[in-house]
Amino acid sequence: MKIAIKISLLTLLISCVINVQTSLACSCDGSKTLIEAYKISNSVTLGTIIAEEFVTLRDPTNFPDLITIVRYKFLIEKVYKGSFTKDTVLIYTGSGGGDCGYPFLKGGRYIVYGMDKAYLPAMGKNKYPKGKNITWTFICLPTSKYSNEAVNELDKIRKKD
Repeated sequence: MKIAIKISLLTLLISCVINVQTSLACSCDGSKTLIEAYKISNSVTLGTIIAEEFVTLRDPTNFPDLITIVRYKFLIEKVYKGSFTKDTVLIYTGSGGGDCGYPFLKGGRYIVYGMDKAYLPAMGKNKYPKGKNITWTFICLPTSKYSNEAVNELDKIRKKD
């Protein structure tokens, strides 16, 4: 009898863990072409990640809910779309684990498709970081490591725009 109860509880626990992981999984609304992604993005830039910092935000309306995101310092080499007042901007993205965050590496060179506002779900009165020299990105945009092919495609799109 005790073994049956333990097996039932273990099965329930495993089921709960699987359901939580599934509900946290990132889901993109279909794959966008580069042209579509360029049009919906507020900025498209080429540059290098020079710093990384994890930031925890608290939802004051649903204490103790917390969300951890990552803030990257990004040295801009070239702006394809949008405008910034500095050559170093902040990129925010999720920290992983199903939140659609982009996995940048410090020192890496990237083409970043950015949005002015956070893509994460709203958190009560907590306002996500935003401003003139801040952008958000996630894996549903074609942000990628630098490559000549990606830059050539972006140059073609920019000429058509």
